[in-house]
Amino acid sequence: MTTHTGHLLAGRTIVLTRTAERNEATRPVLESYGANVICFPTVEIQSPPSWEQADSSIWKLAEYTDICFTSYHGTQLFIERIRHIRPKSLETINTRTLIAIGEKIRRTIESLGFNPLSMLTYTSITEFIESLKLQPLAGRKFLHPTRTKCTNGLKHYFQTRDVPFDEVPVYQLHVPNSVDVDLLRSQLQMKTIDAITFFSSSAVLNFIEMLGTEPLRNTVIAAVSTPTAETLKQAGIEPNIIAHPPTAEGLCTTLSLYFQKQQSL
Repeated sequence: MTTHTGHLLAGRTIVLTRTAERNEATRPVLESYGANVICFPTVEIQSPPSWEQADSSIWKLAEYTDICFTSYHGTQLFIERIRHIRPKSLETINTRTLIAIGEKIRRTIESLGFNPLSMLTYTSITEFIESLKLQPLAGRKFLHPTRTKCTNGLKHYFQTRDVPFDEVPVYQLHVPNSVDVDLLRSQLQMKTIDAITFFSSSAVLNFIEMLGTEPLRNTVIAAVSTPTAETLKQAGIEPNIIAHPPTAEGLCTTLSLYFQKQQSL
């Protein structure tokens, strides 16, 4: 991987707060910009309390006209579950309209070997909902594989319009027990960390549960997207950076520009 020597992440210590798996996938991107990376997983993925709803939707997959994929884990784990209990349903997916929220989700769907007749990609849930206002919904039935206690607003939108919409849990999120909270707290107190990055609202909320909000007031805070930034603001934390575009690469670029500007002041 090429090192971005022209960027000011060289010598910077950046904290990643994704799942352990996603931290390891994102680490090389930051390191390619010269950053020293601390992986501090704040989210752990576990199976849902019950597979009953998801399994029911898989067995009647042909009844749905649209499948909404709004998260990386929701996409991966739903497909894994299909392969586990009814591989034949994989053929049905290519005949449905697939909704991908974000380019990362679209690429994930493609990497899983699907080439659907129709796949629509939106940058955010908000953009998707706005597009629905211009689409005929009569005769359509939507499926949304997601996490337990999903709060992205899709279910409410469809319910208020009396459009069939099944939201089925395929995973749940927990705060990890195996991370060294005291070590990170100490590093933050010694001001050896230059920035903390957040790639999801869940990571923000879990970080606050683990360490409180005070550590977030004394270092640079970077959010990968506007929804993540909004969660920080609701907790009383104003993010210094919102990545543009909302990707790991975009986060690196935006962080680099931020530090460059700070150094020139």
